[in-house]
Amino acid sequence: MKLNQKTAAAIELPAGKLEAIVYDEDLPGFGVRIRAGGSRKWVVSYRIGRKDRRITLGSIQALDAGKARNRAKEILAQVRLGQDPAGSKAEGIAVEFSARNQVEGINEGATMPPVNP
Repeated sequence: MKLNQKTAAAIELPAGKLEAIVYDEDLPGFGVRIRAGGSRKWVVSYRIGRKDRRITLGSIQALDAGKARNRAKEILAQVRLGQDPAGSKAEGIAVEFSARNQVEGINEGATMPPVNP
């Protein structure tokens, strides 16, 4: 099934399932994840090496299907070039977390080790 706003909103969760992902027939890896609580999110799934990865793009209410599809194409292009977008995102979050902790430490009066010129 070609996913768009209307088809994504109409997909029903199979009985007894807590979540399901339905993938687009035209763009492999692009799909919509539906959960028992009612949430519906655009996702892109890919494999890098031996790792299966999935990135959530946004809810179907907040993100238009066309924009979600274009973002999925960009992510899948990065994967074809050997990059791992989910890994890059995790690394960026770790760097941000570390920097925030250092700033909070400074704000609490902690001292930073001297920087060698």
